[in-house]
Amino acid sequence: ALQVSEGLLSSTLESLQSRCALESGLLLGLQGEASDSLLRIVPTPPTEEEGEGPAARVDAGWMATHADALAHMLPGGLAVLGAYLFAPSAKFASLETKLRPLLAAILKQRKWVDEAQAVLLLLPTDARKASARVLLANAPNIKPIEIKTMSSAPQVSRLLLAATPGQAFCLCASVSRHYPAWHAISFTVSSRHGWSTPSCG
Repeated sequence: ALQVSEGLLSSTLESLQSRCALESGLLLGLQGEASDSLLRIVPTPPTEEEGEGPAARVDAGWMATHADALAHMLPGGLAVLGAYLFAPSAKFASLETKLRPLLAAILKQRKWVDEAQAVLLLLPTDARKASARVLLANAPNIKPIEIKTMSSAPQVSRLLLAATPGQAFCLCASVSRHYPAWHAISFTVSSRHGWSTPSCG
């Protein structure tokens, strides 16, 4: 299952429906054995040819590059959980097929997680209810997955242990009752791609 706070899901869909007709990007959150918990939705930036703002088309290869960069910048316990699509419902089937290689690449990043999954969150332009699909390890097809809404998102704390130019050492803790865990991590602060580096708290 995919756990999402009611506020995050409703506000994201409302915001997207008020300002654009198509958007795609990545899902960041806490990874668990039985389910994942979504913390943030991150639009994939445009290519140099597209200019500023979110990417105006769905480019699976560029999204995979974005996912790989973010995966190397995230502190322990946080991961790229999958991707999202904001598009007309009629286009979901064809776009899902287009993004299957991306989900497979994200799944490979999470190969050390038991029962790993790569989620595709579908946000329709023409409806108020989101849905989700999932690709599981060793599964040939993408299948539906349940979205479990929560009243609030899990909280993540951090303890900065040491820092050097360009690098920080953090101890990150999920204080959610669903995923209580401590994670030690060393991660690079800067990004050669110019994308924002997520903090660990």
